[in-house]
Amino acid sequence: MSGVGGGVPLGVRTGCRLFLATPSPHLVTPTQHPLRETPRMHLPTLYKARNIGKQNPCAICLDRTRGRTQRVTLGYGVEVWLCPGHASVEFLTRRSGRDLVVTLSGVWHANGCMTAARHRALDAHLASLVARPPRSRPGSYAWPRVRLRCERWFASGVPLSRVAARVQDAAYADAEPPSLRTIQRWRSQRRWVPPPGAVVTTVPPPAPPGSRPGTARA
Repeated sequence: MSGVGGGVPLGVRTGCRLFLATPSPHLVTPTQHPLRETPRMHLPTLYKARNIGKQNPCAICLDRTRGRTQRVTLGYGVEVWLCPGHASVEFLTRRSGRDLVVTLSGVWHANGCMTAARHRALDAHLASLVARPPRSRPGSYAWPRVRLRCERWFASGVPLSRVAARVQDAAYADAEPPSLRTIQRWRSQRRWVPPPGAVVTTVPPPAPPGSRPGTARA
């Protein structure tokens, strides 16, 4: 019984034939099938770097240095040469100094030259850019009119105890009055005494004992 279309009869097993290509007697030469060369990758080098000249290259840019480099001192004996862009205040203070610190730290670690002094210099650079609260000014700056009134009392011979009592008993709203140590410093500095050779001026008379130095006008 023939198969469909006049092929192999149904129910008859046939072997699977595998045809292999006959090897060619001719050798394959490189000229017949040239190998594709991988394009060369540019490797950074300072040898014959035309844009740098004889100056020190930028510690960050290296062979891509552009412009005239300058020495930047970081403290603790650490100095680096940077290009105008990396030596600018904008880059040195960017992200509170972290851009410079992370970059130089990576460069120095990669070169195996990270030292304790360089660690301290980078830490000091970060610390210098941390925002600090404004420093409180001493009482002589916070109370200039009160100091002037006290100096007039001292110049007229009023003892320290009476001046301190008047100052600390005065009304200062929500502010704190000058401390006793501040009043003592005012007296010890004796600014009402003119220096030798200076023109002596008349000291205005002191205010009445019942006045309030914290609220009265000078």
